[in-house]
Amino acid sequence: MNDNNDFKSWYLENASLFEELHNKNSVLFYHVKDIIDSLAYIDHMIENDNASSELYDIFDTGYAYLYAYINELKIYLNNYFDNDMNELLKYEVFLRYCFYLNDIKDLLIDENIYNGDIKEEIDYILNDIEEVLKKNKLKDEMLLDEYDSRIEIVIPKDKHIQTIPEIFSTVVDNLEV
Repeated sequence: MNDNNDFKSWYLENASLFEELHNKNSVLFYHVKDIIDSLAYIDHMIENDNASSELYDIFDTGYAYLYAYINELKIYLNNYFDNDMNELLKYEVFLRYCFYLNDIKDLLIDENIYNGDIKEEIDYILNDIEEVLKKNKLKDEMLLDEYDSRIEIVIPKDKHIQTIPEIFSTVVDNLEV
């Protein structure tokens, strides 16, 4: 089982980052908002000894995802944007797409179908985004539509892929948070 005290401490350590992203109405915040809301709700249930084992599992999954997401975001902020949040936010749609595509990549790896054309397209797009971020060379956001088209062509039509943030959208609805 998890340690919700660890989550609380970690969340407090990162509260200013969450607050800044929220106050700036960042898509990077809204990408994980349902996870944050679900974790806060489940944390309250854990404190009141009112959480099922399923809720503990949901909590662990959400916390692990959020932890990795924030750590990676901090790396981008530090390495590419000299800890300048305003500069990072100029690229937030590309960053969000990068996170989203990495989530899809992980799911495809788990399904043993991350190979061939799928691997080639995803790697191409991730490398392209990485260059945009590394060089701070802003591109037209319409490029994301091109990325979507490229991905849509190679992902098998019979695959229903749901990322962790998408799953937590359902979780937050089911918990009635």
